[in-house]
Amino acid sequence: MQMNTFNFDAQNASISKQDSRTLTNGNEIIRVKFDTGLTMIYTKTPTGLENIDFSHELVKDINGNYQADMQHEKQDFNDYFEI
Repeated sequence: MQMNTFNFDAQNASISKQDSRTLTNGNEIIRVKFDTGLTMIYTKTPTGLENIDFSHELVKDINGNYQADMQHEKQDFNDYFEI
């Protein structure tokens, strides 16, 4: 799936920790942990973001923004930061 725009509403969450590491190809893996318990991971490339994943299911609100459903952790969350 390819998206040109992705709007995420963090629902007033604050970033509690952010880690990044640079791959040999120059891309950067970034993992963001929020104070709500949500984790987001993605790869930053010269052309945009790839492999975005969240630790919890996302739901789309009536304004078209995505929000984390903190009641439902994803069973297939791929925290690939250490790989």
